Amino acid sequence: MIHEVPLTTGQNAGYESSTCSSSSLRPAIRITVFGALQITGPAGSLKVSGRASTLLAYLALEGTPLHRSKAAELLWPSMGPLALRNLRVELTALRRQGVELSPNRSPFLKLEARTELDDLAAAPNAAARSALAATLGRPLLTFNDHGNAALSTWARRQRQRLTQAAQAPYRPAGPVAPAAQPERGAASGPAVPPPGSGQAIRSRAADGLVDWLAARLLPDVQAYVRTPSVRPQLLLYVGRPGSGRRETLERLLPQLGLKRVEVTAAPGLNELLAALEVNLAATLGEAPPLPESTELARVGPLLMRAGPLAIVLRDAERLSRESVRLIDFLMGLSHPLLVIALTTPAGQAGLEGLLGHHDQPGWLQVIHAPALTPESLDAASLVALPAAQAQHADIRFEAIRQTEGFLAAIRSELPTLSSARGRLSPNLKRTLRAEVAVALGDEVAALQTLALLPGPFTEATAQGTLHQAGNQPEGPSGLEHRPARGLIRRALQACILERVDSVLAVRMPEIQLRLPDSAPLLCFRSELQRAALAGSLDADVRQSLKRRLCVVPVTAQSAGPEVSLTPLTAALGVGGASQTHHLPGGYAVLAREDGWTVMRLGAAGHTVPRLELNFTPPAHASRWQLQLRLQRLDRGPEDSGIHVLHSPSAGQRPQVLSARPWSQPLEEGAWVQAAGDLSGRHLCLSVQASDVILHLGHPQFS
Repeated sequence: MIHEVPLTTGQNAGYESSTCSSSSLRPAIRITVFGALQITGPAGSLKVSGRASTLLAYLALEGTPLHRSKAAELLWPSMGPLALRNLRVELTALRRQGVELSPNRSPFLKLEARTELDDLAAAPNAAARSALAATLGRPLLTFNDHGNAALSTWARRQRQRLTQAAQAPYRPAGPVAPAAQPERGAASGPAVPPPGSGQAIRSRAADGLVDWLAARLLPDVQAYVRTPSVRPQLLLYVGRPGSGRRETLERLLPQLGLKRVEVTAAPGLNELLAALEVNLAATLGEAPPLPESTELARVGPLLMRAGPLAIVLRDAERLSRESVRLIDFLMGLSHPLLVIALTTPAGQAGLEGLLGHHDQPGWLQVIHAPALTPESLDAASLVALPAAQAQHADIRFEAIRQTEGFLAAIRSELPTLSSARGRLSPNLKRTLRAEVAVALGDEVAALQTLALLPGPFTEATAQGTLHQAGNQPEGPSGLEHRPARGLIRRALQACILERVDSVLAVRMPEIQLRLPDSAPLLCFRSELQRAALAGSLDADVRQSLKRRLCVVPVTAQSAGPEVSLTPLTAALGVGGASQTHHLPGGYAVLAREDGWTVMRLGAAGHTVPRLELNFTPPAHASRWQLQLRLQRLDRGPEDSGIHVLHSPSAGQRPQVLSARPWSQPLEEGAWVQAAGDLSGRHLCLSVQASDVILHLGHPQFS
């Protein structure tokens, strides 16, 4: 299943809440999230209200604090100020049963509870995990969203996540043996074709990459599509233009025994219905019926003759309340049918709003197009490179870093890939700019001005920049910033911009980042997209906007115990399957069985947020050790690079953080083992660099 990045946003939430709890005791509260919700305390089953049950399940699965006002809004969405009063009543009732969610009357609610996910993680072997998973019921079977659309969407995504967790393969705790590396000259995919033109290379590479995408999705779609099906099912397939969604379905659907019928979505019902009729008839080899009426039922005979079928709706974000009636009709049939709506990240929320009434367990699923990972690049993808370079794992990570795992970028850039970042090809520039133009129309010109800003920027800076560049019309006093605010809002909704902060605290190994909705800075979600927009402006305009905008707290070397570095004689493996987690600020973390890889693609001279990876040690641990390898590090004079930080004390984050000095420089190349004394609640590894590839093993504590 395509993993949704576990980035949760919350009102008035701070970064301190994103770190792991230091408690070493098993939580006293247990919540059964598979099957009927059940709350159990030390004295046995707890009798709580329906809304308290909803709140406890939400807090347990989120794992991060929730502000009281946000909790009240979720549970009583239409009661306004009275919602907080109702929440206080529920919290008092829970407190009487020994469940304290807000110690010292904190404005944030937090719960540490044990669920079946903890049982699965603690399974001693694969057989025990499989036996336990077989006993689990449907996730969140009796969860009540109390009529709140936001809670309904949350519950659906949690059901998907819980289902994935139950189906995930067994992984032992701690480091695993290095993955076997292919022998020199061996290929992990199709046979290596002879070198040819750039177009031939791209064509051969595309075939292998699309096959990999289809293989990655197949198990999850198979698990969702029941055979034989008693009624149609709806699948939302979300991905950027150029991510290979249609080609992936061409490979995937025949393996499911489904015929594919494509139609482009339209806001008008008659237009959409006519297109579906024509394409259905073509699939059956029949002449299209004459449009004698506009009744939906006229497609019924064609559908029944077609057999098991997948109807693929391209550009599904164009559907309207009128044309979505066709999907309502299709979902009401008694026929093996899979309706797949292709949409973009920007169109996902609106489409979910139109189709939310079909959101029942097992009948609506959201799948995201996977990012390509190093193991997806087979010999056919790298045929343009020298043989020795193509066989080395480093080039695969470098290729994914430079292309952000984006299929359109890999197709365009691989034939000319080098260790140094070059100019974007004209084809890729057009693809990236077209993606922005579809979302924002004529506002592309204004947004490309913001693409020149060297690093994350505030909304006020964006407004001033647009005025300076002449892309913002003057208006009456007090109204002059409204166009800029509207542009920023639309760019955020279109997933072109994202919110970020100067420091990103990530909880490991879950790779969870809690970022407040009020995060003060903005940045482009894709560095490639930013570069494509910025490259369209004149050099003098670029130079006029080069100024520092994002201030990152200073990291100073501490006089405390240093970190020892010991070279490793045996290199750890970095192969095998990986899952990409995109984080704000341009960072990506690839999760592998044997550890993680941190990557970032940036631009020289740009300010870089600092990424902090927080690992929680077991109780009474006093030492840590971590195996790591620095493959690439390009940092500016103000970037701190890579350090182990002393854990900050409770309360506000200090302006100057103390870093443990390395006993010797951390150089690119070989694997080393770092070790040192623990000095706080967790081991914190800080990464701040414009361009970086850093491989990590699992930390060990003693």
